[in-house]
Amino acid sequence: MEWTNTEKMIVPQSGLPDGIIHEFMKNTILIKKFLIISNFFIRIYDSRCDIF
Repeated sequence: MEWTNTEKMIVPQSGLPDGIIHEFMKNTILIKKFLIISNFFIRIYDSRCDIF
């Protein structure tokens, strides 16, 4: 069965040390927070454009 890169990243291999998995989880949480915040600012910008 062929694995795509994203699947390899999401599914931790048993050979990986816990530290790497932990770092990856931390990074995904940071990315999610960044996306939520940027989404919020984009919405504010869009609503400002609607006003003018």
